[in-house]
Amino acid sequence: MTEIDIDEWEGPDSQSPRARPKWRTWQVTLAIVAIGASVAVAAWFAFGNPDNSVAASEISFTVHGPEETTLVFDITKPTDMTVVCTVEALSHNYLQVGFQEITLGPAETANQRVTTTISTTEKAVTAIVKTCLPE
Repeated sequence: MTEIDIDEWEGPDSQSPRARPKWRTWQVTLAIVAIGASVAVAAWFAFGNPDNSVAASEISFTVHGPEETTLVFDITKPTDMTVVCTVEALSHNYLQVGFQEITLGPAETANQRVTTTISTTEKAVTAIVKTCLPE
């Protein structure tokens, strides 16, 4: 009979890394790869292709009374792109009291300053660019 030293024996219940089944190692590796791919896809959707990005920022607004508000904003977009911007006038409790869709076609420069007048149903206290999306 062969003697087995209990201190050196690595059976199925052992905590030794060599006792870990190979399929478990593959599962862990596959999970890490899947998580990495998910992060990469999420980053692509979040940041997109910077060459086709559109950005708008409000510069100023003027309330002309309860019937109209003027908004001035800058937009940056590729020169050959057409975008549709939705602008809103908001009341003191942030309810929409007016909106307008503006189509901006191709231009000679990527940066443009836009001034628009929004018809309102009551006095606005602010005006914002809600969205600017490629057409």
